[in-house]
Amino acid sequence: MSGVILASADSFSSEGKNLLRKSFLVVVSAVLFGTVLPAQNPRGSLRGTLQDATGARVASAKIVLRAVDSSLRREASSEDRGEFGLDNCYPAPTVSQ
Repeated sequence: MSGVILASADSFSSEGKNLLRKSFLVVVSAVLFGTVLPAQNPRGSLRGTLQDATGARVASAKIVLRAVDSSLRREASSEDRGEFGLDNCYPAPTVSQ
């Protein structure tokens, strides 16, 4: 039989073990990374424009967002055009001041 390659039982079993190890690592990695990395961020943001009663934008005003049931506070200042932003706000009942 020329041109036929026969594998020994020892080489086949070591190849099978390597394949089993690689498969195991892929499954373990998928489980670990799939459960550790969250798909959504529980925090939110608040953006807006501060205006007075006539509709004119208010610059350099202090905006305070305070949680009703805790001492958490977020502060920001409005920009030249009256725009402001508060990032990484935790979900909770809040009052703006």
